[in-house]
Amino acid sequence: MHFFKDNLIFKISNTKENNDISNFTHPLEFLNKLTTNLLKLDNIESNFTYNTLTTNINIFYTAMLNPQGRFLMDMFVYSDKKMYIYVEIHKKFADNFLKKLHLFDIESEFIITLQNNLTTGFIPIANDYKNIMQFYQNYLLKNNEITSSNILSYIKNNINVNNIKKPTIKDAIIGLDNRRVNFGLRFIIETNNYTTDHNLFNYDDYRLLYKVPEGYIDMEIDKSVILEFDFENLNAISFNKCCYPGKELMARTKHL
Repeated sequence: MHFFKDNLIFKISNTKENNDISNFTHPLEFLNKLTTNLLKLDNIESNFTYNTLTTNINIFYTAMLNPQGRFLMDMFVYSDKKMYIYVEIHKKFADNFLKKLHLFDIESEFIITLQNNLTTGFIPIANDYKNIMQFYQNYLLKNNEITSSNILSYIKNNINVNNIKKPTIKDAIIGLDNRRVNFGLRFIIETNNYTTDHNLFNYDDYRLLYKVPEGYIDMEIDKSVILEFDFENLNAISFNKCCYPGKELMARTKHL
């Protein structure tokens, strides 16, 4: 298990989320116009939620580019068809991310709030993803026992990590990090008086084994071309979606 202490989480919600939802833009659709991946509600399966544990959350990995098609930032977008999304982004990119959103007059339709009480993390899963999700659905939900100790106990017994310490988890959002097949799970938790200093494996060694880049380490702002970092095979770019900043260079680079 690894915690991303330097990643920030923003909640983007519609200003009308408690009213009629038939005639306004979902925040996922708004962000889709600015990023490389296809962020589309039709791509989201119905979520399965019980006692605040979401076992079927969709996580999109995507990036923002400058008008010349060079890298600006990468991020994860969490969505389950509710009228809000969570955006996980490294603190290095946070200010520029907010500036980009404000540039497109996001305040007219959406509210952006920094979630200081939330932490994100990663669990390596190898081939155990289906088993984990089945466990959540068939055991935890059936027995009405969605607790941090049950979740971490199952991970410890089935993923072969050692010395897992028990955090205090009030809410958990867990989904598949699909940058590579059988790569891992990402999660968002609410922490109460809990330190995330005890990472149980070397995430950088693990991601490099799978050839997965991290934007804040591996890419240069306004210089890097994301196709050179295998973003197409990381499920982070669509060549069939509508226009977004930098799409022309992506298309030309792909078809050279």
